[in-house]
Amino acid sequence: MSSFSIIELMTLMMSAMSAVAVLYLAMQVSIIKRIYMRETHANRMERTLEAMELPSEVTKTMSQVLHQHYRGDMHAIFEDPELRASLYSTLNTLENLSFGILSGIYDEDVAFAQMGGALPRFYDIIQRFVYESREEFLSSSQYIKLEQLARMWAHREKGYYKRSAL
Repeated sequence: MSSFSIIELMTLMMSAMSAVAVLYLAMQVSIIKRIYMRETHANRMERTLEAMELPSEVTKTMSQVLHQHYRGDMHAIFEDPELRASLYSTLNTLENLSFGILSGIYDEDVAFAQMGGALPRFYDIIQRFVYESREEFLSSSQYIKLEQLARMWAHREKGYYKRSAL
């Protein structure tokens, strides 16, 4: 049987205490990470819900466009200067919203639950207007995020697209 000197026992005890301290710190970091992730998720949900509260002018314009479309009177959209102006404003708002969703600022699942059916249909109706405005302003990237999101959500509605986790 070997005997340990006091120095060897102290060294062993210090090593054990260091190991316990590292384990304790790892647990604390894990707890902080979980809390941070929950708060980040809650903030993202809050931002998304706020963003999904579209201004009344936007919902009014979307309703007008849908109404004109279902009446079969799409020429009114392209010929009425007041409706054109409000449509540009609506498209700008939806483009900003789409950018936020596609970049992960807003939660796509929550946004899809709110507008997943309406956005692709709306975009489908005003697609010609978007293409003509791109030509008019010589900007091939105008409303590109809106177009991308509308296409993704149209596929998602049909079950062809599943959101990738960020």
